[in-house]
Amino acid sequence: MQSLLFTLINIVVGILVNIVGVGGVLVVPAAAIILQCNTKLAISSALCSFVPGATANATSKIYTKVISHEEAAQVFLGAAIGACLSVFSLEFISSTAIQLLVGLVALFSGSWEIYKWKAIQTTQTPQQDDDNNKYIVKSRAESFFLGMFTGFGSGLSGTGGPILLLPVLLLRYSEVPVMNLVAIAQCASAALTIFSTVTNLVKGSDIEWHIVALAVAGNMTGLPLGHIIGKRLAKKKGGIILLRIGVAGFLCLLGFYMALVVVVG
Repeated sequence: MQSLLFTLINIVVGILVNIVGVGGVLVVPAAAIILQCNTKLAISSALCSFVPGATANATSKIYTKVISHEEAAQVFLGAAIGACLSVFSLEFISSTAIQLLVGLVALFSGSWEIYKWKAIQTTQTPQQDDDNNKYIVKSRAESFFLGMFTGFGSGLSGTGGPILLLPVLLLRYSEVPVMNLVAIAQCASAALTIFSTVTNLVKGSDIEWHIVALAVAGNMTGLPLGHIIGKRLAKKKGGIILLRIGVAGFLCLLGFYMALVVVVG
């Protein structure tokens, strides 16, 4: 029953990621609460389960030239290094602190969802890669360090990456179409999930393959369902907005609950 519930939650995650771009942050709390999994083990398993989807999304953005190869490489390298550092840093951080961090990330992501959609216009057209606008982030060093920040932070919290990087990008580059910013976040996501998983395997850290299999199966089922549901919601006035608000509210409650459990003990 617990495995079935966890799989169902991951189907919902796949649906939400496709429709509203948020959902992966639920995987670690679900594994910790429903499967009674150690938080660190849940993080390594969740990051491993994100690899197929994150890689496919990043490849698609590079192939369609939403982001240049050069900038994608810089972000990828930074996120890879950050992810590797996060894996080794987890050894020196208690499970309680990690659980608090995951709760705060969920709370932050829910709060950010409520705020950010006032400013984002979904009709924005991605910029194309040409000689006059080759880079989204104008500094190569900044691209690298943004990737490192995402890789390290997401590696510690078990989130896919965009939930940490997008708020920073949207505040700093509000004039850039959101699809271009999402492309940067997805390149970072691909790197951090791949390299955190490889690092965990090399250093002998545990990965619960049962959790990985359930999460991947749920996500791969939910993604096409999200595409169908998203099309139908788009035809209804305010449908997507109401769903975003609902998801944001749930994330806030979940994050508050996880943080409260740690604080109260």
